[in-house]
Amino acid sequence: KAVRKSFESVGYKCELFHTDAIQSDQQLIMDKIKKSLNAGYPVLSFGIVGPPCCSLITGYDDEQNTLYGWSKFQDENNTDGFEPCGYFKKHNGLTEINQIVFFGEKITKPSIKESYDNIIENLPEFLTTSSVKIGDKEAFLGISAYEKWAEALESDNDFVDDSKLPEQLDSHVSMLTQALVTSDYSIHFFNRAIEILPDKKDRIFKIIDYVEKEKQFFNEIIPFQEGFYFDQNKLMNSDFRKQLAKIIRKANEELKNILSLY
Repeated sequence: KAVRKSFESVGYKCELFHTDAIQSDQQLIMDKIKKSLNAGYPVLSFGIVGPPCCSLITGYDDEQNTLYGWSKFQDENNTDGFEPCGYFKKHNGLTEINQIVFFGEKITKPSIKESYDNIIENLPEFLTTSSVKIGDKEAFLGISAYEKWAEALESDNDFVDDSKLPEQLDSHVSMLTQALVTSDYSIHFFNRAIEILPDKKDRIFKIIDYVEKEKQFFNEIIPFQEGFYFDQNKLMNSDFRKQLAKIIRKANEELKNILSLY
């Protein structure tokens, strides 16, 4: 739903295909990719190289059955190399895609005020949508994401040895990065929303207050763990991980407080 709303905010519908539909008719999807690119529209894909984050597909080669594009994580799981311009190159790329999104027909573009109002009014829905399926994986969102993060740190069964520590450290730091960046940009967004929606400024000021408190809790984590990236062996300490989980849950309570404003 968030993807559809994002497209609508810039005046387009969109068409989404998930893993099963992609794999059941790859020729259909490839034809749609070529049609879209030939018309001047990039294609959005979740997966193809790196983690299942959103990437751009910007080119294709029929003879080699190859897709080209750009991903935030260009270097991860990319075994097929790059183009001189920096685009990734992926043979049989459709087999690696969990979801693909095409530009649809043009629609009336809402005003900035309408777009901001839509986001503010639908904030509880975004915060309480628990998860979405990306391929065979489940991605957790909003309040549920923070709780799952805390639960993962508290799971002693996942830390019986140090074989997965690099992966676990990377996951933890990635979550912290997303939390801090999201809260920071959210504050900028809501400050702008006050200018665009002055009739809702009282509620928005309270939202900002909760987000700033959320960010403060996440900022406590960095000195507690003694650095952004830190000695991964600390994760073997159950008390250390439980204290991290406690801070995360305090931050999450501030998100939950936003729901009380509706």
